[in-house]
Amino acid sequence: MNVYDFDGTIFPGDCSVGFFFWCLKRHPKLWYTYFPKTIKNLSMT
Repeated sequence: MNVYDFDGTIFPGDCSVGFFFWCLKRHPKLWYTYFPKTIKNLSMT
């Protein structure tokens, strides 16, 4: 089952941010591989 929540009725706020932090908590290796790249990309915008 695929569920898309564009209007915020199922998950309050942006679900992609919540999913990103869930992945970081679930898979600690991502802190070393993807998180520094994410911070670098956020600072460039």
